[in-house]
Amino acid sequence: MEQFSIGNNEIKVNYISELPLINYYLENKEKMEFYNYSIMQYDANYPTVIYKNSDNIDIQVDSNIMRIECPINIVSESNILYMGQKFLERQNLENSKISCHSACVEKDGKAVLLIGEAGAGKTSLAINLCMQHGYNLISNDMTLIGNNDGMLYAYEGTKFLNLRLESVNNNMPQLKFLFENCKKNEWLYKKCMMPHDIGILEARGSFPIVNVFFIHVGNRMNCELSPGDTWRNNFIIYQNLTSHISNQSSSFVDKKGHNIGYVPSFDTKELYENRIKIIDLINDNSYNLCGNLQDCMNVINNKMMEKETVRKYGKR
Repeated sequence: MEQFSIGNNEIKVNYISELPLINYYLENKEKMEFYNYSIMQYDANYPTVIYKNSDNIDIQVDSNIMRIECPINIVSESNILYMGQKFLERQNLENSKISCHSACVEKDGKAVLLIGEAGAGKTSLAINLCMQHGYNLISNDMTLIGNNDGMLYAYEGTKFLNLRLESVNNNMPQLKFLFENCKKNEWLYKKCMMPHDIGILEARGSFPIVNVFFIHVGNRMNCELSPGDTWRNNFIIYQNLTSHISNQSSSFVDKKGHNIGYVPSFDTKELYENRIKIIDLINDNSYNLCGNLQDCMNVINNKMMEKETVRKYGKR
């Protein structure tokens, strides 16, 4: 039986588990959706996930305890660990921080948040901004953003890169060597790696987000830039920022991803209000951006220069 916590000095979740989890977390945390949280001593003041090996399947959840019973042969270590992430997400939102499906890069202490649906080009754009224009990677796939005294900030993010062969062929030809002799489906086939594997620098710390782009990168698209505060984008960002706290992103699943247990929403009116304040800050700084890769990078760089001019000389 293992008993420990995962978290940092502000938030954490406890685990009491008959399935060993610590070594798995230490070996795989870089490629999981945890924000560089550390293994810590068990702290009874924080929420707890309790896993027990059982022939039956049962999940009981209250405000601070999640009790899971199921056969040990049908669940993986990541299944149990990700149940605790739900408590971490609630604590973050209590502190006006939230997970956003996005990529985020930083340059000269200022961050740019890239939001888009699967295949929209978030990773391609982030990688090329880093490799060609001197940005540093805050996140790919998931960014912890928040409301810091009325300003939108990026705090941390997942750093691993899932590179799709089709995206590499279209937008990152300098990385084709990673897929030599690959004859698999270009859309389905991915390789997972860390930024340092391809020479990209990582950014650590908190950074003000000066621009948010809802993006769609396409080689045959004319470049278009328009205000981002639209009905469609508000619908997308609300779903994006709600999925984890409401547990819409996943329930409790077995090793094959089959749903085997219900986990209730952790959302409250207070958390909803914190979330809406973050969405309002996104709308204050957001644009729709579509076009080919090079044009999109040029627009982002120009917008960053505009922010620098305003900072130095004030609005005119």
